[in-house]
Amino acid sequence: RLKPFLSDLGSNQWPTVPVPLRAGSISFHHSLTLHMSHANQSSHRRRGYAVHYMRATSWRDESVTDAPKMPPFKQVCGRAFPNRV
Repeated sequence: RLKPFLSDLGSNQWPTVPVPLRAGSISFHHSLTLHMSHANQSSHRRRGYAVHYMRATSWRDESVTDAPKMPPFKQVCGRAFPNRV
């Protein structure tokens, strides 16, 4: 389902690299990396877990109105700054 969008993103300038994983394996990648997986054909659930690390000086632009509404961020550690994570 991703292929129709790839040409719009200019992704034909980068090679497609298969990264097969064994059951129980994990993948780490940059949030802007295009990635996908094929259908789960096993009888077991496929679980996903996303963690986004950001600098303490990251900020959220409330003037962006067409982005999905997200719940407030939960700060794990570090200093808090107004309008920042």
